[in-house]
Amino acid sequence: MDERGRLQGGGDHQYLIRWEGTQDSGAEWQCSWEPATNLDCHKLLMQWEMCSAQERGRRRHRARLMTAAEALALPISAVTQMMRPVTLDLTEAARIQKETGVTVITQICNIVGMTIDEIVFVWSSPPCESYTWLGYTNESRGNHFRNHQTEEKEPRSVESCKTEKDLQKRTVAQNHDILTEGITLSVLLDNRVIRMYHHAMENPRGMMQHQPFMLTTEWLRETVRLLQHWCNWGGQFHKPSHVWTSLTEWVPGGKSGSGKCDQTCSAGRWEWDKGRKWGIKYVHDC
Repeated sequence: MDERGRLQGGGDHQYLIRWEGTQDSGAEWQCSWEPATNLDCHKLLMQWEMCSAQERGRRRHRARLMTAAEALALPISAVTQMMRPVTLDLTEAARIQKETGVTVITQICNIVGMTIDEIVFVWSSPPCESYTWLGYTNESRGNHFRNHQTEEKEPRSVESCKTEKDLQKRTVAQNHDILTEGITLSVLLDNRVIRMYHHAMENPRGMMQHQPFMLTTEWLRETVRLLQHWCNWGGQFHKPSHVWTSLTEWVPGGKSGSGKCDQTCSAGRWEWDKGRKWGIKYVHDC
């Protein structure tokens, strides 16, 4: 399924092996790395050498999915023990990516001591403070992050900043754009030739969808944008949110089965409304 350690400096050459048969549960055996000296399967090795780069990428991805399936079967306590929290300024990481070409995800991998080949899925939730729909109301009060009168909803202009607080809000919006664009560019660069991993980005429905880096041809080709409601997943708030993901065939679930409220969530209820034609409406207390 993969190989590593081509003989350089005396390193061990290993192959990632997918084993025949299944476990008692019916699940496939987890792939394992084996030294070339342990293997007696010349025909399979010859087939591997003749594989195209695309086929090698597909096999590599298949092996990672099998490993992920094993991980998903672990109890929460075991997964928690495997976690390696990292603190990193992603805005600065995005700047480094622009200057050196080393992607944000690669920088994170370098910190935790893993290779990008080991990633199965990347989830990101950029800050929503400057992207919120409330910006329309805040702008009327002069307390806003962005110019909502334009199509791109760019950070507010210097001319609109009358105080130091206004300039700080402009800087926050600029940094949010640097960070978010850095993440989108990172996953595109990592997956530009061969699909290295899948990814998803979540943000409450707002100004992010209008940003130029969310509307590039490559991003629109590689991802789908799905609307979700927090109440459908057990949250108290209706809170519509967008999820951009490379899992283009993913069908969201939750209580409704569609990812949306669909007037079936636990946080809402039907009540009488004399002002409506049918006399009832579905409301959320929060």
